[in-house]
Amino acid sequence: MTDILNIASEAIFDDRIVKIETHTYNPYANTTMFPYDDLNLDFGKKRYAVLFDMYTRFRKAYYGIDCFETLLNVLSFIEKGPFAVIDCSRQNESVKSTTVDVRIEFDCKENVPANTTSYCLIIHDRVIEYSPLSNVVRKIM
Repeated sequence: MTDILNIASEAIFDDRIVKIETHTYNPYANTTMFPYDDLNLDFGKKRYAVLFDMYTRFRKAYYGIDCFETLLNVLSFIEKGPFAVIDCSRQNESVKSTTVDVRIEFDCKENVPANTTSYCLIIHDRVIEYSPLSNVVRKIM
């Protein structure tokens, strides 16, 4: 979203959402790229099915539901997003047993406008408690 931080009212996703033509999208868990190949997206040529597939498969993996029915259909997914969904549970054991450093690299066909904000939501299978005064992170579950 562009210039979203200069809004006096509550933040909503609206026409300020910027559609940036992304050529490649490379998520990393620690230093390992996942998926292991470039996705080579091209929205102009409607080559984004792999993103929607990752979105639908995550729901099945996370909730354990054998249905691929999702909140968003393909058209809504592209119109409201697109979203990049990474399922880190399918990583090798070295990534699963240590702290995971998530990094996402986007190679865009055009420059990203100034004051553009990206959002990230991380769903994790552990509950932790962070105490900012002591800088202590403690696992609860």
